[in-house]
Amino acid sequence: MAIYTSILIVLIQLLLCASSNSHTILPPGTQRNATSKVSLLDKEAYALLSLHWWSIQYNISNRCNNWPGVECNNNGSITKLSPPKVSTYTFKRDLYIRDIDFSVFSNLVHLDLSQMDLYELPLGLSSLKKLTLLNISSNNLQDEIPFSLANFPQLMVFDVSNNLFTGQIPHEIGMLENLVTLDLSFNMFSGSIPLSLSHVTSLNHLRISNNQLDGELPSTILSLSQLKTVDLSRNRFLGKLLTTFVNNSQLTNLNLSDNRIGGYIPCEIGKLDNLVVLDLSLNQLAGLLTHLKELTLGFNHIDGLIPAELEHLVHLKVLDISNNAIFGSIPKWISALTQLTDIRLQGNQLCGVIPYGILIHSIHVDLSRNHLNGSIPSQIGYNLSYLDLNHNNLSGKKPKELDSIRFYYLYCNPFLDDGYYDCSDSQDQRDSDHHNNHFSPLFMVLVLIIVGSVLISFGSTGIGICVLRARYRRKHKNKAAKHGDLFSIWNYDGKIAFEDIIEATEDFDIRYCIGTGAYGSVYKAKLPSGKTVALKKLHKTESENPSYY
Repeated sequence: MAIYTSILIVLIQLLLCASSNSHTILPPGTQRNATSKVSLLDKEAYALLSLHWWSIQYNISNRCNNWPGVECNNNGSITKLSPPKVSTYTFKRDLYIRDIDFSVFSNLVHLDLSQMDLYELPLGLSSLKKLTLLNISSNNLQDEIPFSLANFPQLMVFDVSNNLFTGQIPHEIGMLENLVTLDLSFNMFSGSIPLSLSHVTSLNHLRISNNQLDGELPSTILSLSQLKTVDLSRNRFLGKLLTTFVNNSQLTNLNLSDNRIGGYIPCEIGKLDNLVVLDLSLNQLAGLLTHLKELTLGFNHIDGLIPAELEHLVHLKVLDISNNAIFGSIPKWISALTQLTDIRLQGNQLCGVIPYGILIHSIHVDLSRNHLNGSIPSQIGYNLSYLDLNHNNLSGKKPKELDSIRFYYLYCNPFLDDGYYDCSDSQDQRDSDHHNNHFSPLFMVLVLIIVGSVLISFGSTGIGICVLRARYRRKHKNKAAKHGDLFSIWNYDGKIAFEDIIEATEDFDIRYCIGTGAYGSVYKAKLPSGKTVALKKLHKTESENPSYY
């Protein structure tokens, strides 16, 4: 009983000591200063260890030197925190983050918590006033953004993409005067883009695609003079494409696809000299377009002729105005655009002949489902790998140059040499025809050559084996003929038999003698045929007597 009482007293004393010193618990390897206060560096070290995001092989005293994703200032305080990603460790990343107050990292300017599989953000995040980069993308964060953006006056990069955030975009975003990159894409934000964003004149990159935003297209935001990349695709924006942003000389990429934008495409868009990529597909636009390097306008309501202004786009590489209501003929000048390698004009109402030279510089050409007539040009470039001319009114003979193209489709055209393809068949039948024409004759010839070469190789190997086996058998057969049964060939060729005996006994060497009599010596000989015989060699006097023969 006395022993249990002593143990209970010791436990009570330990609890009292722990309670009295709980506010001064230090991380391993640190010491208390004279005022019994934990230093900032000690707090940072303890918080870093408590996160368990780095393996135990890293020494906390070297955190500023060789810890991946950790950088410090000259005083040893952490300024950058970018923990190892998912592939580096296996345990759950948000297991310990709930108990850590990130306010201890008061000098932090760079915080990257992307791809950490987080379900909630750490405490004290709003107190990091010095942050210039905050990346919490590709996590499982949901509901509204749980902090005020006004707490980050120096923020330059803000990325919350690929999460489950809902609600409206915070209007405090307009207070981030130094913001350069804003990425809110792939969330579930709703409502309209706050007009306060137009005050962020330093903005270069704006990505808000794949949300549920609606309302009028924010033309005042698009007119920000420093914008280079704008992606508002896959939302529900309405209204017309205004010309307020055409004076933005910095704009290089503009993607407004898959919205509900209507009206006409303004010709003033051609004044954007640095614009490289423009995607307005899947809208309700009409009208014409002029100056671009990569033009994608598929699945709209554009009608009329192919605009003559495109003739001046000497650097155009991709032209996609498919599935619209464009009519008339394909202009001849399109063949002069030598950098145009991808032409997609399918699903329109184009008529006339295919221009001479259109297939020389191209790699991918789709002119299917139009009303083109005449014959197929024989001028085909070496780089052309895909040609689709199905569902037209083409006639004449099929050029043999088509065989150099790996994929080409010609069904539903009244070719004179191939007969008329019946286009009244079901879609399944057309798909079957499509696959039947999938490979060009040249490709099939190459396949036959390769298969034939393999078969010839196997055949040659088999013939060689047969020849070697025949030679082997013939050799042993000859050997058997020469060294056959001594007694069966004795009267046939005594010279051969005698030579075998001389070789087997090494010219009647004494080693092979097994006995000597009055008239001769007896020798043991193993003939080449495998038989062992006894031979008697007569003495000289007896051998000269004819009566012994």
